[in-house]
Amino acid sequence: MRRIPLAIALIALTAPLALAAPASIIYVTSPIFADHMVLQREMAVPIWGVGSPVGSQVTVGFAGQTKTTNINPDGHWRVYLDPMPAGGPYRLEVRGAKVIAFSDVLVGEVWICSGQSNMARGAAPIFEQASSRECATLLLASPT
Repeated sequence: MRRIPLAIALIALTAPLALAAPASIIYVTSPIFADHMVLQREMAVPIWGVGSPVGSQVTVGFAGQTKTTNINPDGHWRVYLDPMPAGGPYRLEVRGAKVIAFSDVLVGEVWICSGQSNMARGAAPIFEQASSRECATLLLASPT
């Protein structure tokens, strides 16, 4: 008999949390986006993520650029920053219902190297949260 009142009490206590959820939640999908990152110079740079609800607006700000898009029916969003010369440090902000910010972001040459015996560190720690297929997709994805 005590289980039913306890279940009702738990529902009553957690219901306000569900109602307080933000209208748009934005997640950067890859561990490739982080503080202290380097974005490739002289190329359009994709910034992407997932979010909800569909149709919500996402704005990315970086180095004087502002790009806006909407979350598509699949829950994804993507913007392309205009090509930039080498420089920084800058702050990258992704804005929706909340703000995700990355600091000390540079624009320059990006090289991914791994596997040589004279290298101090492999690339595996960079992608420890993503599978090999996800890493290849992230690195080789063609613009959409």
